[in-house]
Amino acid sequence: MPRVTPEGKKNEWIAASRDGKTAQEIAKEHRADPRTVGRALKSHRERELQKEAQVTMRQEALRKHQEALLTFLSRIRDSLGPASQGLRLPGSLHETPDRTSLAAGSVKGLSQPTAKVTLDLEQDVWWELLRQHLGKDGVMTALRAWKQALIGEVRARLELRAHIVRTITQRANGWPGLVIGLDPAKPNSITQLAVRQIEDAVVDKVLGQVASLPKVTVQDDGHFYVNLKEPLAGHVKSMTREVKETLKKLPQILTRGEEARLYERKYTATVKTAEQAKSAIDILRAGFHVPGTCQACRG
Repeated sequence: MPRVTPEGKKNEWIAASRDGKTAQEIAKEHRADPRTVGRALKSHRERELQKEAQVTMRQEALRKHQEALLTFLSRIRDSLGPASQGLRLPGSLHETPDRTSLAAGSVKGLSQPTAKVTLDLEQDVWWELLRQHLGKDGVMTALRAWKQALIGEVRARLELRAHIVRTITQRANGWPGLVIGLDPAKPNSITQLAVRQIEDAVVDKVLGQVASLPKVTVQDDGHFYVNLKEPLAGHVKSMTREVKETLKKLPQILTRGEEARLYERKYTATVKTAEQAKSAIDILRAGFHVPGTCQACRG
């Protein structure tokens, strides 16, 4: 049975090797077989190389992990903005949805106090890993503030649509109330297309994206157009002077309402919180390091 060299003795040889002594010198000094010393030192070097390789691999894995987190942060940043960018409202002008789609996700529970914004990116595993890293970091706080502002903007946008529909369809102060439909030749009617043209124009004007509103042209026979180049918009049976003037100024009237002003404020709040969240992400990315840990990098 081969003789086993005590670990303490091996450690003395390793220490001597670190001091620059050769296996032959160590063997002579410790009165040991040079081959035994050589094997011990070789085994030690192999273990050290293995440890160094493991450390290098771990460092490289963590570097790639950080790069992936920073890239994912950039993707989140790119998705930040007001709801008006990509907001998809229901096709029916009379529908009040509980959910609506956004360019980067959706809003659910609009009819409830606890409405929630969910980004498409939240389905990605990196969202959960990033959340574990950041915890209550300023970036996550800024994202939550942006989401709340987004909900307010969407609700205000839906209320603006509802206000436009009410203003057009309800009778008040001599206004006959128009039926929204498909046939513009019917008495006291307006097409869905025309209402959407007015709605889009009002929104663009409120948000400062256009300088002027479409012109409503009213004919003596009661037919009217939203821009003459567009199809017939509708018909008013009893075209009094007051009704004619209201119809011509309808887009301007709708932009001056409280609903339009509320929508502008909510839109501005979303833009502001989006910029704040972008700034928080930019500052974090500037350090080239996402603090904290997650289940992936702790493994």
